[in-house]
Amino acid sequence: MVIVIFKFRLEKILNLRKREENLLKHEIFDIRNQILLIEKELSVTRKTFKEKAENFLNALKEGLSGEEIREHQIELYLWKEREKEILKKIESLRKKEEELLNTYKEKRMERRMMEKLKTRRYKNYLRDMDRLSRKHMDEIAERRFWWGSKG
Repeated sequence: MVIVIFKFRLEKILNLRKREENLLKHEIFDIRNQILLIEKELSVTRKTFKEKAENFLNALKEGLSGEEIREHQIELYLWKEREKEILKKIESLRKKEEELLNTYKEKRMERRMMEKLKTRRYKNYLRDMDRLSRKHMDEIAERRFWWGSKG
């Protein structure tokens, strides 16, 4: 009796799909970490802007010259622009994250299809091996029946 070992011909492609999926998962994780860091930076920027605005209002109550008022306004404007830049960064990272998530979903679906195909082929292999084994056992039983206990 010849024993045939199951070999999935598309195993290398399946492994490639798994690696691609893992790489995308890590990229998404990295982008999410970047977003968290930038959001912390945004909260610090907003807090600083708020403090600068309060300082400006307090200084206005005490009386400021025109030049000092202009300096405070420019400073507040720069902090507001910084906040806009950070928001743009976050938005672009979220778009990139969304694109990577869609790609990840596609890769995961491809991997799952490959795994289902492998499972199906393995079940067929087991069924074929069972048939061969039964056929072999039937031949042995038939031989023993016709030729006695010689095997």
